[in-house]
Amino acid sequence: MVSGGPACDSQSKESSHVLKAINLSVEDAKIKLALIGYPLSHSYSKIIHECAIETLGYEGSYDILETKPEDLIDRIKFLKVNNYDG
Repeated sequence: MVSGGPACDSQSKESSHVLKAINLSVEDAKIKLALIGYPLSHSYSKIIHECAIETLGYEGSYDILETKPEDLIDRIKFLKVNNYDG
């Protein structure tokens, strides 16, 4: 599981309500996400989403995958082959 630090800890009570609302248990909550685009060196998305993953009780990952426009089709194929959820 990712570690988002103290900022993520305060939301654990609310996260159980979210999981119940979408009919998902913590044991089933595994997710593989990525951000694609170019450039992405400025992005705080990994920090934000890893905190959200932890807060919601998910086990998972959030990857930053810099992808130039000319490589978009190959990147999408990569995401599908490697079972990314979104």
